[in-house]
Amino acid sequence: MGWQIARRLCALGYHVQAYDQDPASAERLTDFGVCVVRVPAELAESADAVILTVAHERAAENAIFDSGGVTETLPFGHPVVDLSGVGANYGVGAARRLEAMGLRWVEATLLGRPRLAEPWSLCLAAGETEDLRSAGQLLLGLAQHVAMLPCLGAVSRMRPLTSDLADAVIFEPRASA
Repeated sequence: MGWQIARRLCALGYHVQAYDQDPASAERLTDFGVCVVRVPAELAESADAVILTVAHERAAENAIFDSGGVTETLPFGHPVVDLSGVGANYGVGAARRLEAMGLRWVEATLLGRPRLAEPWSLCLAAGETEDLRSAGQLLLGLAQHVAMLPCLGAVSRMRPLTSDLADAVIFEPRASA
């Protein structure tokens, strides 16, 4: 899903930098304007936000906190937006650790499968109110609708349920004639 997010953000005019543990996977991102970096810290130093799309908590730990991770260079007060599958306990713990460093954490998930470079149907996001506001524009670029939940850990707990909604269609009321 990371390449779809990168492609969508590039289509919206964002300057996107990416890191992938697999250099071959990262290279395919350059076809639509993504700048590939060697370590996560390189992309964080000029970022307004870092989007995390990893397969497991160990990969999250590497990208965020280990040597060369985004915490080395992400500017004070900026968020890590978790769009991966880390568990609620890890996410809440990561949020606390980031807060102690002056950084922020927003967890989110995208629902509804988009066509290439089009938005997802819905984004569920959770975190502190101010963090959700700061990440809101970015998330609105990724999804047609964003539901913001003030309880950190809520999205992570909902992910097993929402995986069945990946192909969901969002119905909207018709305009009155």
